[in-house]
Amino acid sequence: MLTLHAAAASAAFQLATMPEYPSRHLAPNDVIEAFTSNLQASKHSHAFRWVSEHCRQATGVRRRQSIRSQSVPYYLQFPDYKTLPQYRPLVGCAQYELVHGIQHGRIFFGRVHCWPTQVRYIGDMTIAVAASSPIEYQYVLKQNPDVYPACYEYDPMQAGVAAGPPHNGCWLVESVRRLGGDDDGDAGRDSDDPSGGGVALAPTPTSPPRALATALR
Repeated sequence: MLTLHAAAASAAFQLATMPEYPSRHLAPNDVIEAFTSNLQASKHSHAFRWVSEHCRQATGVRRRQSIRSQSVPYYLQFPDYKTLPQYRPLVGCAQYELVHGIQHGRIFFGRVHCWPTQVRYIGDMTIAVAASSPIEYQYVLKQNPDVYPACYEYDPMQAGVAAGPPHNGCWLVESVRRLGGDDDGDAGRDSDDPSGGGVALAPTPTSPPRALATALR
């Protein structure tokens, strides 16, 4: 099933009134708003709540448990998004806009325009202004299964380390890609756990199928 989503004004979903955690009742547009609004407000830990396990594994900072557990010897901490080139313009941005999106089954492709904050010097004064032209991003969201099988390895609670409820049936940010510029992709972060680890995840398409790509233009 293919569903087109109209653009939503960022002012319609205020940071002060948005949910703190993902919910199955939120649409993909709402999740994009929540994730991007938290980056705009430089709330890195809050933004990290809205990303999928695949994105957590790619961007999170792996930390050892203070009490080593055989099942989960580490946990994933939120990153400093300013250190990730593809996310840096979104942190503290002056303005952003969800232009349009398209849903194909349990995958959602959204196009977002971001106007980064630029510093201007006028005499002895320093002012922050919006960039004259936006940076274009493509967001990919996936909807989590409504019910996880007993053998499913992903633990949404990270053995009690991560705050927040399980995300059954929720839309979450799978990847963020900067278009028309330098983009390192969702590169993995350095870790203090040299053994690596994590769950083997099925790859998610970073761009919509050809027929959907035409509709996004």
